[in-house]
Amino acid sequence: MGSTHLERSDRYWLSTAEHFDNHYRAGLVTRAFLHKRTAVLSGMLRVTPEMRLADVGCGSGIQLLCLAPHVREAVGFDFSQQMIDIAKARLQQAEIRNVVLTQADARDLPAGPASFDAVISLGLLDYLPDAARAIREMARILVPGGDLIVTAPKTPSLLGFLRGGPGLWLREKLLSLPPIVNAMDRRDITEALRRCELRVVELQSIWTTMWIAHCVKPLSPGCTSTQNARP
Repeated sequence: MGSTHLERSDRYWLSTAEHFDNHYRAGLVTRAFLHKRTAVLSGMLRVTPEMRLADVGCGSGIQLLCLAPHVREAVGFDFSQQMIDIAKARLQQAEIRNVVLTQADARDLPAGPASFDAVISLGLLDYLPDAARAIREMARILVPGGDLIVTAPKTPSLLGFLRGGPGLWLREKLLSLPPIVNAMDRRDITEALRRCELRVVELQSIWTTMWIAHCVKPLSPGCTSTQNARP
């Protein structure tokens, strides 16, 4: 019997994660996508010099390189030690010294409640079958009034063919990328965030393939209305 998407995804991150970083650095299209994603993130996130920032699923440190110089302290969590090692080398090369990198499961983060002023998580929920558990953990470590910015694969999507059948073979064998485990429509992601008592401030679609949501942890439980949503 063949292995499941989740098993293949976990195996990828533990053994061959450097392929992911190489792919996103080398391809013109993927670099353009990352540039767009970072631009949207920058427009959503309120960065201050006294902020403690967490990047859950920090990968090779792309966002930490951009954001860490503007905050007091940043912590990067990632399941893959390979990704942690790549991020550490890049941060050292850039002489960024206010970042702590920790190998951890996003569904059980080694941080206390209300430890961070802002939490970001880009490109992580793609590979988790239980996205709600990870979102709850991010909300738990976020201070009341703090910002959470999270992405998730969008469905329907023009690139949805890469998530199954021959397209999945292309994704794994030719592009050296892990299978997508989780995808959400607008209702899925909105409800997942609201169930974690997060107020959705803005929801955007990037290139029809990814949702990016800006949420705030309310000062009082129960305030979870959506103020602005874009198709």
